[in-house]
Amino acid sequence: MNTAVQSRLGRPIVLTGALIALLGLLAFLQYRWVGQVSVAERERLEASLRTATQELGEDLYRELARVGIGFEQRPPGSDTDLAGQLERHYDFWQTTAPYPGLIGNILCCCPGPRRRTCATTVQSGIRASR
Repeated sequence: MNTAVQSRLGRPIVLTGALIALLGLLAFLQYRWVGQVSVAERERLEASLRTATQELGEDLYRELARVGIGFEQRPPGSDTDLAGQLERHYDFWQTTAPYPGLIGNILCCCPGPRRRTCATTVQSGIRASR
């Protein structure tokens, strides 16, 4: 009978020890998995940031190229009204550009009489001389 009592008392102790060891193993595995998940998440976020930065650079380059092409001037002498030409280019660009607020207004400086510079601000439909 003495061995039967010891056997009954020994089982819960062994079972408790096994459960504690299993709990320790699961805690270790969870710690490793969380580390792997965080590394994967960081790599995904870095790749997403690289992609977004590259797309922003391409969009900015495309818009600046569109501005450069949209405001390309004709050879001298083909249009004497430079401010009028810029105003037409600006109006066309405002209607076709995906980001029309990129340029608010244009300052056109032309040599005036008696070597004085004449400045004209060109906005859509508005021309103000200085």
